[in-house]
Amino acid sequence: MSHSHDHKEGCCCPCHKEHSSNGCCKEQKHDSSCSEQAEDCQKDFAKHLLCVADEAWMELLKDKIKKHILASCDQQLEQIAEIVSEGNKMRWEHKTAMQKEKQDFKEKLENVFGCPSGSCNK
Repeated sequence: MSHSHDHKEGCCCPCHKEHSSNGCCKEQKHDSSCSEQAEDCQKDFAKHLLCVADEAWMELLKDKIKKHILASCDQQLEQIAEIVSEGNKMRWEHKTAMQKEKQDFKEKLENVFGCPSGSCNK
């Protein structure tokens, strides 16, 4: 099975890529350039559908790859996920503790200078 694709990020329909900034295809304005743009949209609809098919094909392939990875590496992925999750939890606990320490430090200084609740800044 051969598959090639040359699509860019997002929709590759010229109607959406080139003409939506002026609102033509969305708002159905009826000046001469809009009519030409709408005609281009219709002509390129088949191309747009082929782009959609490419994107769907890639999504299905991605799902198959995920299933293969899970089947062959599930235990290792579980271990990695656990380590990363715990590391992230510790990072946020540390960040929260540091914010509390900074707030406590600020309040102590404010009390020494006689300006609690940030009134020294005014």
